[in-house]
Amino acid sequence: MANACPCEAKVAYAQCCAPLHRGQRIAETASELMRSRYSAFVRKEIDYLVETLDPEHDDRRLPEDELRAHFRQSCREVRLMGLLVLDAMTQGDTAEVLFHAKRFIRGQNHSFVERSVFTLRREGWRYRDGELYLARTVPKGITLLSFREHFAGAG
Repeated sequence: MANACPCEAKVAYAQCCAPLHRGQRIAETASELMRSRYSAFVRKEIDYLVETLDPEHDDRRLPEDELRAHFRQSCREVRLMGLLVLDAMTQGDTAEVLFHAKRFIRGQNHSFVERSVFTLRREGWRYRDGELYLARTVPKGITLLSFREHFAGAG
């Protein structure tokens, strides 16, 4: 599909993540926020990445100009080539999303599986933190419940 959204929702960017990036609407679910942040990394939407980072995230300790520089550097150095959402669950104002991202840094495969944690704030869902492990392929049968046992001893 021409102009497909990088989040791989199989919808055009203009109807998928663009309205989120432009502030025309907010993500309705943590999964949608995760997809839109992935897309924001691909499209270098620094303002959106900063805006959707939870106040409790460790990177919020950085001065804003350093935080923005960190995101700009990540967007420049990393090439994201595919996203697969594996599992998601929401309990009240907290949600977890498990996904696999195909990521290349300087031509080297650094794909990973991440368990992301999101918090629902007054402004909408925000990315609080994540736990990731390098994984070139998707581990068979992985779920949020089995995530840690798949990677026991890794890290």
